[in-house]
Amino acid sequence: MVSTEIFIDRLIGTLLTTVIRLERSRAHRIVWLLEELNLDYDIKLYHRTESQRAPEELKKIFPLGKSPIIEVDHHNGKESKKLAESGHITNYLIKHFDTNKKLTANTEDDEESVDYFVNFSEGTLGAHLTYLIVHQVGASKAPFFVRPVINAFVNKMDTFYGISEVKLCIDFMEDILAKQAKINPEELYFVGDHLTGADVMLFFNIQTLLDGKRLGDAIDTADYPNMNKFLALVKNRPAYIKAEEKIQTVGKNQFAKDPIS
Repeated sequence: MVSTEIFIDRLIGTLLTTVIRLERSRAHRIVWLLEELNLDYDIKLYHRTESQRAPEELKKIFPLGKSPIIEVDHHNGKESKKLAESGHITNYLIKHFDTNKKLTANTEDDEESVDYFVNFSEGTLGAHLTYLIVHQVGASKAPFFVRPVINAFVNKMDTFYGISEVKLCIDFMEDILAKQAKINPEELYFVGDHLTGADVMLFFNIQTLLDGKRLGDAIDTADYPNMNKFLALVKNRPAYIKAEEKIQTVGKNQFAKDPIS
């Protein structure tokens, strides 16, 4: 019944989703997902603080004060619902609003694979990537007279653990896409033959790694042709382009165009 009521709301145009988006954050992919699903939504944009943290105002919206946050209002007498965590939001939106099955997995096996990659994105890959980013930002903030020592220490830690773990994840993703490319060389998806939540979730991390060059000289991004192709294909999707345009319009061009700028 829930899915039916949501579907009716969408048909008559009364569904409204509000996205809380922090600049240079993974919330970017949620705006893109909403465009793929052709849903009506508003965006509330927030700048980061000087320390690159989320502003305190976000805690008034959701206790943890993180982004993304979405608020779904069905306009049918039901209480609006606030959702946090990118993976949870992605699964919720596809489960309840993908009425045309555009992003829904075709088979039970594919569904399990999508679920794995959604969790892999924020778990294994996301944890190690955050580890590296925190070290990079922390080292850059160290007082100049101890910065060489801090950098040397952090670089040793990253080389010993963080970079090797992330590189393992990158090689794994490249291998998955290489296998998918043999099935369909024109389009690349992590699961099946069409876009799913796996692609939506992994895009931000792949873009951060390759375009953002988070591993520096530890890898040559040219060694990952399939991941680079995956990024290019996503960036050329009409829904992704429209999402970027809406962010710029709402933000009056005062916000970074993409999540890693």
